[in-house]
Amino acid sequence: MVTDRQIDRNDVSVIHALDALGHAAALFDAEDRLVACNQAYQQLWQEMADGIRPGMSYRELCEIAWDSGVVPRRSLQRAEWLDLVHSQHLTMDTPVDRLSSDGRYLRFINRELPEGGILALVSDVSDERAAESRARHEARVLREFSRATADWVWETDAEHRFVRPAHADAESGRLTEALLGRTRWEAAGDPDTRTEFWRTHRAVLDRHEPFREFRYELDRGDGDRRRVRVGGVPVFDVHGVFTGYRGTGIDESALADADARANLAEAELRDAMEGLDQGVILFDADGRVELWNRSFEEVFEKRLELFRGMPFAELLAGMASTGLVAGARDTGEWVRERLSVPRPVPELRERQIGSRWFQLRESGTGAGGMVHVYSEISALKRQQTELLAARTQLEERVQQRTRSLAAAFDRVRAEIRERTDTAERLRESEQKFRAITEGSIQGIFVHKNLRPLYANATMARMLGFDDADQLTALDSVTEFFSAEDRELLVRRTHERSAGLAPPARYDVRYRRRNGETFWVELFVSELMWDGQPAILVTAVDIDERRRAEDALRNAERDYRNIFVNATEGIYRTSLDGRALRANPALVELNGYESEEALLADVNDLESRWYVEPGRRTEFKGEIEAHGQVTEFVSEVYRYRTRERLWVSENARLVRDEDGNPLYYEGSVRDITEQRTAQADLLEAKNEAERANQAKTQFLAKMSHELRTPLNAIIGFSEILQQQIFGEIGNARYLTYAADIAESGRHLLDLINDLLDLSKIEAGAFAIRREPVDLDALVAECLDIVQPMADRSRIALAPPALPAPPGLRADRRAMKQILLNILSNAVKFNREGGRVSVTCSLEGGEYAIVVGDEGVGIAREDMRRIFEPFGQIENQMVAGHKGTGLGLPIVQALVDLHGGRVAVDSRPGSGTRVTLTFPADA
Repeated sequence: MVTDRQIDRNDVSVIHALDALGHAAALFDAEDRLVACNQAYQQLWQEMADGIRPGMSYRELCEIAWDSGVVPRRSLQRAEWLDLVHSQHLTMDTPVDRLSSDGRYLRFINRELPEGGILALVSDVSDERAAESRARHEARVLREFSRATADWVWETDAEHRFVRPAHADAESGRLTEALLGRTRWEAAGDPDTRTEFWRTHRAVLDRHEPFREFRYELDRGDGDRRRVRVGGVPVFDVHGVFTGYRGTGIDESALADADARANLAEAELRDAMEGLDQGVILFDADGRVELWNRSFEEVFEKRLELFRGMPFAELLAGMASTGLVAGARDTGEWVRERLSVPRPVPELRERQIGSRWFQLRESGTGAGGMVHVYSEISALKRQQTELLAARTQLEERVQQRTRSLAAAFDRVRAEIRERTDTAERLRESEQKFRAITEGSIQGIFVHKNLRPLYANATMARMLGFDDADQLTALDSVTEFFSAEDRELLVRRTHERSAGLAPPARYDVRYRRRNGETFWVELFVSELMWDGQPAILVTAVDIDERRRAEDALRNAERDYRNIFVNATEGIYRTSLDGRALRANPALVELNGYESEEALLADVNDLESRWYVEPGRRTEFKGEIEAHGQVTEFVSEVYRYRTRERLWVSENARLVRDEDGNPLYYEGSVRDITEQRTAQADLLEAKNEAERANQAKTQFLAKMSHELRTPLNAIIGFSEILQQQIFGEIGNARYLTYAADIAESGRHLLDLINDLLDLSKIEAGAFAIRREPVDLDALVAECLDIVQPMADRSRIALAPPALPAPPGLRADRRAMKQILLNILSNAVKFNREGGRVSVTCSLEGGEYAIVVGDEGVGIAREDMRRIFEPFGQIENQMVAGHKGTGLGLPIVQALVDLHGGRVAVDSRPGSGTRVTLTFPADA
């Protein structure tokens, strides 16, 4: 596949030539876009072959590979994997082996082209990787087999000289260095191979035959001669040419020493037995005769060599048939009778052999065998009465000697077993030592009489030392015992050294090098160290665990306190509605006296707890949807008395680590009184609203009824004042007429205010927003209050600057607001005072500020001024008439506009009222 653009013909030829070699190849230009690829490249990934096209970038090619499933899903996410492979592609960080989803290993190799661009080669190296894996496995198996079956491995060349083995452990390497370049007979100190022993072995080697169990003494070069056993096989190369031998060796020096010790012990046992005047015979665990002394032969006056190794049953039959047993008329019956008695027979028995009497004692050995001791008691039988005390002493001597012989026999058996187990014990000992010293995550140290002998690196780091040598240089391990536990640790160490049995596992506190104490878990045991008894200690740092346990105990204690003392009911229920836990508050809520009684009775919350059917299903549905419920209010039954009450629940669903639901847990609060209070409050609110509505209706009706006669009163009083129909005559009538007119207007203002307030409260006062010219409105209102201001010689100061345009409001309501504020500013001002008005636009809000220099308002009275009829009792304003409805109406009208009213005042310093309206209304 080649693009239409011009490319180097040599590069394309190379790509297609690689088809013949089975290599997949692709050519990318300097912009990292695919120019050409061979057929092997397309066939390498069948899943994405159709998506490979010229002109696509390498990253796009990788995206197709990921999306088509060619790339196995590992720990990397899609974007991370794309960044990694694209970076390796561009930086030529190759070769790289990658695993495909079908299990193949593909090797990617990039080559930068001289004119720019990349030649990408891909090859399947699955077989190569598998071969490498098999080779590593076989090498590992060989090493493990060698370690398991021999002490070392060896190799020789075609001239039978030792060479370095290909797969050797440390011991094999050290031994080979000592033997390197020498033949086996040279290493044994016989270079001429003139003895028949070495000539025979040399002939086997020259014939290239395998051999085994070849034993000889090996000189390691330092004067140390070892008894070894070796075996080997010839090695040939691929052409069949002999290249040498390869084999393994076992050091039998220890076995030879064990044989010698066992033989010595056996000889000592024989000498001890021969020194006894009692007849003694030993049987092994299978009942076969092993040893006897000359005194035993003298008992029966027979040589027993023919009975050596014979089973006990055959021995009995032979003794009976040869006349060694007196009174055995039926040999078979006598043998069966003897075999039916449990062996060994614990009690002493007497037996007559010929004319002599013997006392027979049987005892068992530690290896499962038996010891028979025949002591002659002929004289004792004749003098039984007189020598009863002596007989007792003799029995004691026999017992002591029997135990001595049994112990000696056990030692012999132990030596024999040691001879066969020495190699295995040595290997196990080496493995145990390696396990202690290599890579343990636990701290390990050995001490004798509290003096450190050994410590691993983990123990040193745990105690804050740089290395184990610093720890073992201490005079005593008590230096890192904490002050709190030092006495305990020293006492248990002395108890263990004295052979007592203190605990082998316990928790104590250690002290780090910096003085910090921490908790450790100790595992203590005895071991032999350099041939002397010592103490092995394994320490695990459990400081975090102990802290966590302390925190858990505190949390459990706190939870218990909350659970027991909570005023709300706390519960845990199963998924099917059975009660699992209940605190005292919940027990009392349901009418029970104990948690046990409640748990025994509550088993169906669905039908017996909730009053409303299906409420439990709603509860579970809420938890399934949200994981919890909050303030779940329901009417329920008091479980025991079936009394109804209202509760509020908070609960959640508890799941295990795999997300499976386990149970519900939560709290219950009795809200019956709260519900009753809420119902009473709602009823009171409704009653108040009905009363307020009736009041509003009454005020609206009465205001209308009162305004009609008031208008007539005010009109007639003004006619009298102006003497339209002629002079009245007496000046007092004019004064009366003026008073009637003023009182009527005051009453009319009161009625109008009441009517406006009732409309506002009833929601019947509708505002109509329109553009308002603030400058004109302020000027109009100032003109209206000017006569009132002139009577008190109060100066009215209009805004110094033009008001900002754009305010949209109800002009009639705005006029009423300003008139009420300006009237109060004049009415409650001092004589000769001043009233100022300013208008501004700040922060998206219109502000109208009216200030005066009047009596001011005390802080405690500030709240009352916005209450209906809330006039302040003040002698300075006692002469001013008012209804107390002006500011409440102002507050209501400003609220209807979405604005705010703020009052800033102090007694004797005047008052400042700020009206704020939104600019976007």
